[in-house]
Amino acid sequence: RKYDVDGVFIARGDVSSADLISLAKKAADQKYKQETVNGKAMYIFAAREIAKDKIPAGEPEKKEAVDKFLDGAMNEIALSAIDPHTVAFGRVGKVRETLEGKSRIGSDLTELLDRKEFAAMNLAGKLPTGVKSFVPLDNDELGKSIDSIRYVFGSMDVAAGQMQMRLTARTGQITQAKELYETLDVMQALGKMALGSSKRADQQLYARLIEKVQFARSGTEVSMDLSVPQSDLDQLMSILTKKK
Repeated sequence: RKYDVDGVFIARGDVSSADLISLAKKAADQKYKQETVNGKAMYIFAAREIAKDKIPAGEPEKKEAVDKFLDGAMNEIALSAIDPHTVAFGRVGKVRETLEGKSRIGSDLTELLDRKEFAAMNLAGKLPTGVKSFVPLDNDELGKSIDSIRYVFGSMDVAAGQMQMRLTARTGQITQAKELYETLDVMQALGKMALGSSKRADQQLYARLIEKVQFARSGTEVSMDLSVPQSDLDQLMSILTKKK
């Protein structure tokens, strides 16, 4: 299925916001519109049009690939500096809301982001009602378990030559967490059975990853821990690159 994602992203770093915006203008061949929102300049780029203009003439296969990649993507992307080292970009309406101060991230999400303060990445999300309809599922029990999840949060880090990932799902009720845990436990067992005796290198990798996953449950939360060595990461990236 195809879904229209409506979002805004906040990026902060050592790079000057002004320099970043200048590079974006140059990459777009100065094709952009400018608005002033709450005293700040917001630049609007025709993303799909610009991407297609960058395709060399006489290379229809690249045009087809770009069309496929951009299918469902935003036609226009807005970019604005929030401060000297922070920018907002994404859907025009959402960036405008951000600059106007009408959009705020709730404390129920920000409080979930500090579980591992110095991790390479922390994440937290609030799932919409009926989320199972966003993914194709043949298993009704799995769909029921996914629908019971209210929040997902976790972290990713790299240490001692391994990628360490922890992901936690919080349900509305303890019984739902128990059902989710049991569903994942069964799926892990089935995955081991299906891939354990495979001779294919990619399926052997998937089997190792499934084997290493550790699930735990506490109250309304079900957590997943996974450590992946660099050698498996390299093999996984090689497989994903070939599929593209």
